[in-house]
Amino acid sequence: MKARLQALAVFVVFAFVLVGFPAAAHAGSSDELVLPPASSCTAPAFTTTPLLDDQGYNISNPNLGDGAGGLATRATFPVSFGPGVVSLDEIITWDAHVDRDTNLDQTNERVLIEFSLDGAVVATSGPTADLADGPLSAWEINDLGTLALPEGADSAAVIHASGTAAINSVVVTSICMTFAEDAPVLPEPEPACDDDPETPEPAEGCPEPEPEPPSSSCEDGSPDPECDLEPVPEPACDDDPETPEPAEGCPDPEPEPEPEPAACDDDPETPEPAEGCDVLPEPPAPEPEPEPGDQNPELAITGAYSGSMAAGAMILLILGGSAAFVARRNED
Repeated sequence: MKARLQALAVFVVFAFVLVGFPAAAHAGSSDELVLPPASSCTAPAFTTTPLLDDQGYNISNPNLGDGAGGLATRATFPVSFGPGVVSLDEIITWDAHVDRDTNLDQTNERVLIEFSLDGAVVATSGPTADLADGPLSAWEINDLGTLALPEGADSAAVIHASGTAAINSVVVTSICMTFAEDAPVLPEPEPACDDDPETPEPAEGCPEPEPEPPSSSCEDGSPDPECDLEPVPEPACDDDPETPEPAEGCPDPEPEPEPEPAACDDDPETPEPAEGCDVLPEPPAPEPEPEPGDQNPELAITGAYSGSMAAGAMILLILGGSAAFVARRNED
């Protein structure tokens, strides 16, 4: 009997390898002890070799269950995914043993797939379908859809969907998954923000041009009531004779120095004394000589007589001298 069971197992495996099962099959069962269909992918991410001993009991490892009877609750395997989306295209679950037709309370022969990154769970799938109860062999081919891995994943685990008191043993013979890495997010090209003088409006995405800082005479450039926002030109303070009023911002003109007092020389042409000169009293006017007509008549007569006498004497002298001169010439 034992030899026949071993020969049957070898034959089933050989036939399975040669023929296989169509990937379109989603569920199957048999009243015989048979192995599950083969994986449809060439490089499954996870596999378990299905094995039956010579007495028809399942000795596959790992054989998952709810923890009872020494069955494992999870099996981990490595992955290396960056940010992207993983598709759980095919998960094959299977169970077979000689007394399976009598254990009819196995309602949770299911698993789910969990992904982690640096020890933290980042995504978990839904459970697979429950295997059919009653047949000696049963299997399910499950498509669990897609899971987003925003940061990627570095490990995965097949976890038994426990929840009942029964053993619910199930073997995951193959997991096929595909991964689509997120397209790298390229930075948007920087707009040409070159302040083109022919394009006064800034290009879309460019910051508004910074306003030109106001000119300032402050050292730090900040406006200050005591610092002119714009340099004010120095006023032309040249005492323009045509502009008697000083320009705004110019100091008041200095008062003209008072002129030195003129030489107090009693200029006869300047009857008025110069400012600052002392006024000297005028000397007394000399007594005017009396005019001839203004003399006393008596004095006038006396004077006239005296003058006539003097003139006569002078004439006599002249005449006498002339006669003497002539006489002397004659004597010679």
